[in-house]
Amino acid sequence: AEKPPKPIERAIFTDAARDVAADGSSIPSRSQTGGWRQAVWTRAEAARELTACVAEIWSDPKTAEMVGAMQFDKDDRICMRFVAAASALRSHVFSIPVQSFHDAKGIAGNIIPAIATTNAIVAGLQVLEALKIMKEKVAARNGNRKPRSLRETNRYVWVNRSPASGNKYIVPSILEERDHDCYVCSPDGRQSVYIDIGATTLGDFVERILKARLGIIEPNIMMVDSLVYEEGDGCDTSLRKNLEKTLAELPGCTVANGGGMTVSDYRQDLDVRVLLFHKADWDEEAYPDRFFVGETLPEGTPTATTTGANGKSHEGDGEEEAGGVEVLAEGRKRSREEAGSSNGASDRVAKRKA
Repeated sequence: AEKPPKPIERAIFTDAARDVAADGSSIPSRSQTGGWRQAVWTRAEAARELTACVAEIWSDPKTAEMVGAMQFDKDDRICMRFVAAASALRSHVFSIPVQSFHDAKGIAGNIIPAIATTNAIVAGLQVLEALKIMKEKVAARNGNRKPRSLRETNRYVWVNRSPASGNKYIVPSILEERDHDCYVCSPDGRQSVYIDIGATTLGDFVERILKARLGIIEPNIMMVDSLVYEEGDGCDTSLRKNLEKTLAELPGCTVANGGGMTVSDYRQDLDVRVLLFHKADWDEEAYPDRFFVGETLPEGTPTATTTGANGKSHEGDGEEEAGGVEVLAEGRKRSREEAGSSNGASDRVAKRKA
């Protein structure tokens, strides 16, 4: 998504329930004019319409008995009002252009049943895989054992456009082995980077490594207790001056000792701990970009000028942590609320994370 989702405030639904319980005059479909069908509903209007539909369904014994089994019909007024209100709320959350009741009805009438059926099949397969995870956790807890890995219990499931061997349209496959050089696969969300700390600027590091190699969209970088750079809505633009500094000029990072940073990407609710190891001598043919991302350097790579957390030659065992650098989060993902309470984060960052 181009913009982060914006949840609907609970107060909007509280006010909607209060309005529906009163006279209901503020509900769009009960307007005395006929223009409500072409009007684009606000968050509050869509919430009132949705709440009114739920109240009407439960207040009628005939429809109340059909809850959970009611069939959608675009010509059923209450069904169409419910769908239009719900889609309007979802559009507001994800910054999608909101459709009026009239336009939403036209879209619903043009949905191809085959697409809906395929989506339903895929959604069902996703639920089945999720149930496998929950069943394994329950069985492990009851049996007082460690849960088996996802690779042992779950499968990729492919829905093919054309039948595969055996005239099969649904084909499972085994999950790949964990890539220990991938910070998403690693158990502690850690990524080692070998680079010339004394010559590489933060701006170069952000573009070539964080964004191009690690897939970070909007990096927010903490080093020791200092916020050195951030992107996104409400970011501190004064920190852009740090982009011109070399990594060695940033807090807790030196050529002799290496360094580390915690990189958060709130667009993806993602955290990664980046450990920096200094390496100045590179084989230009093997490493034209003059950096290496991974736990260990390949065999045959010179390590005489590679220094890690303790200032000694780093032989690529991947076990050395950056000295003096506070790691703000365990694991690779956390919520914005958890991020906002991390030790060492500034009040401004905590406010953005909330």
